[in-house]
Amino acid sequence: YTCGTTARPKLAILTHENLAANAAQVRAVYSFEMGQDAFCSGLPMLHISGLVLSLLGPYFGMDQVILPDPRNVKYIMDQVVKYRPNLFVNVPTLYLMLMSEPRFKDLDWSFARIFFYGAAPFTEDGIQSLEKVVGRDKVRALYGMTETCPGIAHDHPGVPRRAGSVGLPMPGIKLRLVDALTGEGDAPLGQEGEILVRGPQVMKGYHNKPDETAKVFVDIDGEKWMRTGDIGRMDEDGFLYIVDRSKDMIIVSGYKVFSTELEDK
Repeated sequence: YTCGTTARPKLAILTHENLAANAAQVRAVYSFEMGQDAFCSGLPMLHISGLVLSLLGPYFGMDQVILPDPRNVKYIMDQVVKYRPNLFVNVPTLYLMLMSEPRFKDLDWSFARIFFYGAAPFTEDGIQSLEKVVGRDKVRALYGMTETCPGIAHDHPGVPRRAGSVGLPMPGIKLRLVDALTGEGDAPLGQEGEILVRGPQVMKGYHNKPDETAKVFVDIDGEKWMRTGDIGRMDEDGFLYIVDRSKDMIIVSGYKVFSTELEDK
């Protein structure tokens, strides 16, 4: 089920092919080691990210430290000290909570490889504070949604992270940004537009909701694209930046204004 940010949750139809494609996309980028690497995540398995992560563990032959209560930072640190997982996948809030636990800052984090974050923005100050503890260049962004099972873009290993960006598209994924108001015509490079995505991990549609399915898929030059409802911009090197949700866009005197721009003032 989608999170239902704009309406009642909808059931996204994700096939075995979608899930396998997403796993292959991850494998094409990350050199996870069977029997060596281990995940640690507080993402609930009823959420697409937690579900897919629980499948990637067996797919890569890796252990996973499951956190039944992600708010219990003392328990999390107990499990980290005991099992020493080296791959972390969590929301930014959990990392900020962990940094308030004394053992988190006292631990030697040389065993940890990557600290993935997603589902919410992570401020540059927050990222730098985390990396002062766990090590430089270990914090990596993930961007996706239920309908894409979930990966769309992320910080690729070996590629320097850019402040405010969610990284580059995953392998095998096509992205395009169209006019945020009309949904037609490609947005100029560097300007805001609605993100459209095309790839083997995109859902088949919404269960028993043909009208909703028809709204989210568009045909452009004979290709089927899915509207994400997210507003973003892309720089000249292909790095993607998320600006807002299209539902949060306001027209003021003919200009497109996004709620995040006002909230950041």
